[in-house]
Amino acid sequence: MYHSQTAPAKSFNCKGFTLIELLVVMSIVGIILAVALPRFPFFDDISVRRDTRQMAGLIRYLNEAAVTKKLYYRVKFNIEMGRVNVEYSRDGVEYKDETDSSMRGLSLGDMVKIEDIILPGLGKINSGEVTVVLLPYGFSEPFNLHIKGLGKFFTLSFNPYTEKVKIEEGYV
Repeated sequence: MYHSQTAPAKSFNCKGFTLIELLVVMSIVGIILAVALPRFPFFDDISVRRDTRQMAGLIRYLNEAAVTKKLYYRVKFNIEMGRVNVEYSRDGVEYKDETDSSMRGLSLGDMVKIEDIILPGLGKINSGEVTVVLLPYGFSEPFNLHIKGLGKFFTLSFNPYTEKVKIEEGYV
């Protein structure tokens, strides 16, 4: 007679972590990094550089669009809020908010602010809202915009005669 016997159950005595435990730990570490990393000076430097490049790209693009589309673009720099808004006009009198998302404007990051803007006719302005009009036939007013991170300055210089926007490190 043949008797079948079942093998005794093996006891798995593995040492390690479960998948759930690993996911929980990774989630906690991710949350801590998301909160802590933006506060490091290295990342502030990256954000002020990024915001300065975005601002330069916006000004360059609006200046080119003004000439090619034969439109007036009014760029409003809100110094306290760190915000740039863009409006356009066909005649230079009645302005409407820009609807194109690439030209609408931008907001600077939390640790980045507009320090001041220097216009030839008005001098240095470091509060309120400053408006610059980009003209459809070129030759708009030049300006220098100073953007500040945690102690680090960048100067954005707009030269309408050469149609160049230049970024320099430091307060120039």
